[in-house]
Amino acid sequence: MKYGQLHSCKSLYLASPRGFCAGVSRAISTAELALERFGAPIFVRKEIVHNACVVKELSAKGVVFIEELDDIAWAEETQPTVVFSAHGVSPAVFEAAKRANLRVINATCPLVERVHKRAKKCAEDGYNILLIGHKDHDEIQGTLGVIRAFGGKVQVVERIEDLENLELEEPCKWLSQTTLSRADTLKIVRTAAEKFPFLEVNAGLDICYATTNRQAATHELAKTVGKNGVILVIGSKNSSNMLRLVEEARRLGVDAFRLEDADALDAKCMQRLVDTQNIGITSGASVPERLVEEIVHKIVDEFPTTKIQTITTTVENTHFVALPGSLQK
Repeated sequence: MKYGQLHSCKSLYLASPRGFCAGVSRAISTAELALERFGAPIFVRKEIVHNACVVKELSAKGVVFIEELDDIAWAEETQPTVVFSAHGVSPAVFEAAKRANLRVINATCPLVERVHKRAKKCAEDGYNILLIGHKDHDEIQGTLGVIRAFGGKVQVVERIEDLENLELEEPCKWLSQTTLSRADTLKIVRTAAEKFPFLEVNAGLDICYATTNRQAATHELAKTVGKNGVILVIGSKNSSNMLRLVEEARRLGVDAFRLEDADALDAKCMQRLVDTQNIGITSGASVPERLVEEIVHKIVDEFPTTKIQTITTTVENTHFVALPGSLQK
């Protein structure tokens, strides 16, 4: 028996914007074009973007995902192609690739590269750097590598509590990961500025437009479904920007669940949907839209009279047209 036979009238709200951002689209296109240009296999250091579905689909096409460059195995007479992921890498990784005579294609998001440029300048200008982000995240590892490569001193903080025993020296500036919560980052910056009055305030945040827009859309989605509603956030568990969407919904008192794909919408989760009138759906910046569509179809199949509405908070027009130099015709 379908759940809809018990509770047939549901309102399903889709957040917009959601899903792929410009940096993710560019990175995936880069990997696909590299396959087309140089043939399989091509190697990608780390995950091209943090989404299991994307990784699985690219693997099926001939992409080999590796943790480090030493994991590449190739015939001596060939020059392997390696793609660096959207999250960026340190100068040390570029140097290692050069020594190994690898053909390098850099798919780093331009907005991450912007942070790297700022990090390089801060280090060269003699600043101590307060780096806000998740220390084990690929993006932070890359930014740390940039700072250290240019002689900078850096300390990483993930949360306000990390500031308690922290000591900073003048002069000091702060940088952040691009996929953080805007609200949480500002709280850390304000608290740090109170403790260290010499901390120089940036003109703007390093958090990217897509992260900010998806958080704002989730905020509006949460207000729309209400505290008795449920929000389903689509994305892989290692996606930082997706986890921030779950946190944003819960911050507003709304029940929020992370789903990898439609298969994760199991009987237990579906039963939770039975108990609510309003359902919201959003997805992280590395999530293919078809995963959202499959979940919507599954919900509508169970609740056939569901009414679907899109909640739009902004229209995104950002596109990174330029591909890495080695792929430009």
